[in-house]
Amino acid sequence: VAVIVAARVLFGAASGCVMPASAAAVALSVPAERRSSSLSLIFTFFNCGSAFGLLLAGSLIQTVGWKAVFLAFGAVGVAWSAIGLAALPESAKKGAKSSSDVRPTEVREGDDGRPAGWLSLPGWMYPQLSALAWCHVCINWGFFILQSWLPVYLAKELGFSLGGSGLASALPWFLTAACSLSSGQVADVLIAGGWERWKVRRLMMNIATIGPATALMLLPAARWPVVAVFLLAVMLGTQAVSIAGYHSYLQDVLPSRAGSFLGMTNTLGVIAGVVANLFVGSVVETTGGFRLVFLVTALV
Repeated sequence: VAVIVAARVLFGAASGCVMPASAAAVALSVPAERRSSSLSLIFTFFNCGSAFGLLLAGSLIQTVGWKAVFLAFGAVGVAWSAIGLAALPESAKKGAKSSSDVRPTEVREGDDGRPAGWLSLPGWMYPQLSALAWCHVCINWGFFILQSWLPVYLAKELGFSLGGSGLASALPWFLTAACSLSSGQVADVLIAGGWERWKVRRLMMNIATIGPATALMLLPAARWPVVAVFLLAVMLGTQAVSIAGYHSYLQDVLPSRAGSFLGMTNTLGVIAGVVANLFVGSVVETTGGFRLVFLVTALV
């Protein structure tokens, strides 16, 4: 057990670099008008990983045992890393900057070309950054709960088998991947069509908050598995639109600091996710169900 816990801690520490590194790479190498679609493509693969993991894990455990899950997924991760490193252009390896112009709303770099310090940011930006940090906390609260507890909910309250719950759990994540990809494309089209960037980001965040909250409030009333899976798909799919909202907005106003700021908000989000998992465990043990979990998550 100690080895498994240590491996999980190491895995979490390593995977915590993914989102900040992705944001920094996009800000450094991708023109401003294509950043939404680039981020959405990254998160599409991210969500496809969750979907395939849930789809295959149950069957692997039933046929060859739980150890095979870690061995198979670890081997895929190593192979994918090697392919990605080999395919990476030399300009990206050297950290070549995008030639896109700095917009009026961006925070400019210092005279030496390095990002200005956090205390030198305009005063109007601090409330916005605080609001963005809260957005990340809210997103991770729901994301961590469903990623960890969705198969349990399907098996415990809807009567799915281990293999069946894996399949049903994977379907919403495939929709999430599709929504991640399409939201970035739509956002870039709207901006190219003359929409102001902040209005596009606000629209996407409205979808990413109102959509999941509505689906979660309706979920406790679902009595048929197909309805429950549909509502879960709506919840995750609309939440994925935040890629074209929160994440892309950072690229708009703070490109030189997108990676480091996302690292800070992601830390807060992971802490929120840990608290959320402890909360779910306590509620399920006390009440025997997920009704309160869904309602509280909708409120958040």
